[in-house]
Amino acid sequence: MVFVASDEQGHAPVWLADLNRPTAPRPLAPQNSWAAWFGAPGEVVFEGDEKGTLFVYRVKDDGSDLRKMIPTSNLFAFGVSPDGRWIAAQDTRAWGTLSAFPAGGGAPTLICGNCSPPQGTDPRPPDIAWSSDGRFMYLKFGDSTYAIPLQPGQPMPPIPAGGFQSKEVVAALPGARLISETSNLFPGPNPTIYAFTKIATQRNIYRVPVQ
Repeated sequence: MVFVASDEQGHAPVWLADLNRPTAPRPLAPQNSWAAWFGAPGEVVFEGDEKGTLFVYRVKDDGSDLRKMIPTSNLFAFGVSPDGRWIAAQDTRAWGTLSAFPAGGGAPTLICGNCSPPQGTDPRPPDIAWSSDGRFMYLKFGDSTYAIPLQPGQPMPPIPAGGFQSKEVVAALPGARLISETSNLFPGPNPTIYAFTKIATQRNIYRVPVQ
C-alpha cells in the first residue's frame, strides 16, 4: 500500500507499507506530498512540494531514482496509468479541463474541457482512474461514472480532437458502460466492484421544560 501521512516532525512524505509482512511502513521520498499512486511495476508516482511549487515525481519502490515525471508544475493530479506513461490531471491554469500528461514532457492530451470541476477543500473521488490490470479506464462526467474497456497496450480509449464534449459521447464508445450516477464513487478492480459514500442524518425531538 502506498499513501501520504504526516510524521512526528509534521512532514508529509510518501510511505510504502507491505500488507503481508509485520514490518513498519517506510518513507520513500523526503518531500511533503499530497497524493501517491502505484505506477509502472516497481515504481511509485506522487505529487510533491518543491519550495512551494507542486510537481509530479516518480521513484522506485526501494526509494532510489527519484526524479520529476513531467516538467509541468502545479497540476492537480488524479492518478497515473498502469504503464506509468500518463498522468491524468487538472491544470490549475485551465480549471475545469481534464488532460493526460505524458511522462517526460510533451503536449498533453485533452480528455474533456468541462467535465472536471475545480476541487474544493473536501476530498472527493478522482474524475479519472484505471483498473489495476489496465483493462478499464473510469471516467466521471458530471455525476455519471463510465467504465471504458481498453485495448491491450493502450492506456486510453480513442479521444476526439478537442476532448469529449458530453457524457453521451463517452457512453457511445465501444463497450462503455455506465457504472453509477452517484457522484462520490470510487472505482474498484473491475466495473462490478466499487465503493461510494452515503451520508445519513439522524434527528431527535426533545422536550425542554419552560420556566
